[in-house]
Amino acid sequence: MQPRETANYANGGHFVVQIPSTGGQTQSVFISFAASNWTNLPALGKPTVTFDQAITQVRGLFMIGDAANTLVFRGLRIDSFIPQCM
Repeated sequence: MQPRETANYANGGHFVVQIPSTGGQTQSVFISFAASNWTNLPALGKPTVTFDQAITQVRGLFMIGDAANTLVFRGLRIDSFIPQCM
């Protein structure tokens, strides 16, 4: 999963976090937005800003992969997050 920030929304070079496989089972998965949990993939380019800068500008979450994947979301909750009105 990539959080895409405003300044670099459509280009490469984003931070990523792996969404763990559940083997097809429905599970609740917690993904932390702590900087230590995020990295970048050299094949996709290096982010041009720090994670702390990028996370303040997120406008979307992209699901990416290097193979065919099936993702099913039954809900998405981001604790303590209040989106800006645009």
